[in-house]
Amino acid sequence: MGSLTNPNFGQTFEERLTPSIARFDRLRDSIMQSMRVALPGIVQTFTPGPPATVSVLIATDEYAMYTVDHSESQLALQSLSPQTKAVQLPLLQDLPVVMPGGGGWGLTFPIQPGDECLVLFADTPLDVWFQNGKTKNAPISQRRHDLSDGVALFALRSTPRGIANYSTSSTQLRSDDGTVVIDLAKDNIHITAPNVTVISSANVQVTGEDVTITGADIVKIEADTKIVVNGANHTLIDGINFKLHYHPGVQAGAGVSGTAMGPAL
Repeated sequence: MGSLTNPNFGQTFEERLTPSIARFDRLRDSIMQSMRVALPGIVQTFTPGPPATVSVLIATDEYAMYTVDHSESQLALQSLSPQTKAVQLPLLQDLPVVMPGGGGWGLTFPIQPGDECLVLFADTPLDVWFQNGKTKNAPISQRRHDLSDGVALFALRSTPRGIANYSTSSTQLRSDDGTVVIDLAKDNIHITAPNVTVISSANVQVTGEDVTITGADIVKIEADTKIVVNGANHTLIDGINFKLHYHPGVQAGAGVSGTAMGPAL
């Protein structure tokens, strides 16, 4: 029968019949390098929408091997070898933004260029769903985990952008520099800010066993109609019991002191 090697095919029968681990390794590497799951990114632009979207540059480069002509402009993703070079992935545009929300409510943040995020790549194309919403959205292609189908989640931080003075005993909504903090602890809510403004078109009510309002300079209470202070027998103004105090030695009469602006309150 002669040699088992056939120069027209280049493999022996033993090579064809014996599973090639190297061949499966190459197939595995090819699949892994063409499928993406999650990558850190840096925001380039933000569009508040609706819908809110960002353009993102992926923060980690990928290794690519020169094509046959070794052209800088033509790089093909391959397994790592001496011919590889770290290259930056293209700008990802119009990525949907993922923020906490539900039930008709949402928590938003003023996303800025330079912010860090985590880009997740969907199993199937997002185009039709992103345009129409709801269900029954047939994909426009069969691509899987593609760079075109990323969504940006905002929470991931690198070491240089880590949060200083991270609270381990409470939940906080805060600025990175800590100048504005809403701190929710087990038995306390604490708000820190240079200025705090509360605006309501209806009623504002503060109820507590002890309520203290302290101003380092001025405490001002204004009303368009009237100000009502109810404190049973202990309404104090500058340490004086307002309801129980009296002025001795005053001559009774029908006169009205001060400026009469309307009916007595």
